[in-house]
Amino acid sequence: MAVMELLTLPEAFVWTKMGWESGVRLADILRQKEVERQAQGGLFLWGIGTTVSAERLRALRERVQVPHVVFTKMVSGSKPVDYEPDTAMAWRQYVDPATRLPRPLPTQYCEISRGGKARPSYALFCRRATPIPLDPTDLVVRVGEYRNLGAGHDRIGASQVTSILERRSGAGTAPGREYRVAFTAELVLPYVARLADPIEVPVGTVALRLPV
Repeated sequence: MAVMELLTLPEAFVWTKMGWESGVRLADILRQKEVERQAQGGLFLWGIGTTVSAERLRALRERVQVPHVVFTKMVSGSKPVDYEPDTAMAWRQYVDPATRLPRPLPTQYCEISRGGKARPSYALFCRRATPIPLDPTDLVVRVGEYRNLGAGHDRIGASQVTSILERRSGAGTAPGREYRVAFTAELVLPYVARLADPIEVPVGTVALRLPV
C-alpha cells in the first residue's frame, strides 16, 4: 500500500532534527537515503543518537492510526564532532525490541554514525512512497504549539534532537521557534531499535553495502 504524503502535521508524531553526521554533509546523506529507499521498496533507516522511550512510543501508537516521523534541519547547525569526528562506525545488525536478540539489518546497507567509546546508536525504521526531497516543504513545526508526549517533562528542550510530540490543546500557546519540515515518512515495525555489530570505517563514508 502506498504511503501518502502528509499535507498537514499529525496531532502526534516523532520529530527528529538533521545535520552533518560522521563527517558527511546532510545533502549527501539525503541522496544516499534516497538510493536506499529506491532499492528497498520505500524502506530506509535513519540513525539517531538517542532512543525514544517504549512507553511514549506506545502512547503514540494509541493516538494515531499510522505513526509518522517528521524531519527538520537543525537550526543551530551541526557540532564539530559531527563534521570532524575522530572515528566513524558502520552498524550491521540491530537488537530486536521484542526478543532482545541481534538481527541483520532489513536493508542492503549498513547504518553509519560517528564513533566514540561505548556510544550507542539507534535507528528509526522508515518507509516513504515518494522521493526524499532536498528542498524543504511548506509545513512548519512551531515548537510552542507542541509538547513532549506523555506525563511529565512536557516542555520541549532546545537540545532535544529526537522527540515524540503532541499538539497542545486550548488557545494561548506561543508559536516559539519555527522549523521548516524537510520531509516526512511512515514508521514501520519495529519503529526504533538499538544498532549492533559495528565495524570502524573511514570518516566521511556515506554508505557501506552489505554482502549478499
